[in-house]
Amino acid sequence: MSLHLDLDGEAVPVRVVHHPRARRITLRVDRADGAVRVTVPCGVPDDEAIAAAHQRAAWIRARRARAPRPVPFAHGTVVPVFGEPHTIVHHPQGRFGVARQGGELAVAGSPEHLPRRVRDHLMREAGDALRPRVRAYAAELGCSPGPVRVREMRSRWGSCSPDGAMRFAWRLVFAPEPVVAYLAAHEVAHLRHLNHNAVFWATVRAIKPDADDQRAWLRVNGASLFAYGAASPPTNGSGSCNCD
Repeated sequence: MSLHLDLDGEAVPVRVVHHPRARRITLRVDRADGAVRVTVPCGVPDDEAIAAAHQRAAWIRARRARAPRPVPFAHGTVVPVFGEPHTIVHHPQGRFGVARQGGELAVAGSPEHLPRRVRDHLMREAGDALRPRVRAYAAELGCSPGPVRVREMRSRWGSCSPDGAMRFAWRLVFAPEPVVAYLAAHEVAHLRHLNHNAVFWATVRAIKPDADDQRAWLRVNGASLFAYGAASPPTNGSGSCNCD
């Protein structure tokens, strides 16, 4: 069943998640598509979840109002690639896919395919930047990482599973390279410590001495990275995003 919250005349999607470990009702506004995620204990009916969202309408409205405006992938749009501005330039007769050089993202082919091609290219660039860093930092710790994958992630910049497999948010491609390196170091440190205790943070700083500066950059600027290529406004105005 499709659930919505009427907010100033707009039908805002609501996703109700029944979680076995939830002890109370919590709300989150999704950065990627503006939906309201309501997590409830098992057995709580959906109408109670919607009622909770209605009660927090002012909070939801404030988060949406503070969010940056979406920046679509289109001819003439300027997007940061590893922190450096690049202008998307469409070449409808080109046969080269996507090429990045000289401050441009040149995109060939039909205009309707441009957003997907830009996204796919940037996802590849994010992976190409992260994988060698993961391998290098893991070698420093004498660890062997698992596969590194880049994907759409809405609530985390990265994750590391107990078997060493890592996932990263592709939108890190918009962040400066030192921030990308910090996230790689963060997840590699989880190969030794699957927590966020003091020893974990000491490990992160040992392999990335400026980790605190890059973490601070994400807290201030992280929400803005969700604007690029978004079909709707990113909606968590806090400027933060969990990493594990």
